[in-house]
Amino acid sequence: MEEQGTGETQKRGLPSWASAARHLLLRLAIAFVFLSFGIWELIDPQYWVGFIPGWTMVLGPAATIAMLHGAVLVLVGLAVLLGLWLRWSALLASLMLLEICLGLLLSSGFSDLLVRDVGLLLVAVALIFDREHALTFTS
Repeated sequence: MEEQGTGETQKRGLPSWASAARHLLLRLAIAFVFLSFGIWELIDPQYWVGFIPGWTMVLGPAATIAMLHGAVLVLVGLAVLLGLWLRWSALLASLMLLEICLGLLLSSGFSDLLVRDVGLLLVAVALIFDREHALTFTS
């Protein structure tokens, strides 16, 4: 018996609702993390000052850098959540997570935080290549 659906989802054997659900869950995972940390950085930038690499201090006070980083996290999180320019939003999320992973690796070595963030990085990269575009405005 053949499954209902057409195109790529039928070839993979997934019903279209499962493919759309997978896609939305990937987006929700990245958006939740980016929005949570972004809002936290905006509300309490002093907490995040210790995580800011020393080389960025030439750009301004650490609290200001934390707030700018938080604002970018919120914007990227909203773009991923709403499906705005999703491939580009996911690419930016991936690059931000790569920068965070490299910073963690250089400052702390292999750690539980690095493992978590590498997992998030892979989710963001999966979004770049995901063919499903459920509830997106542009790709």
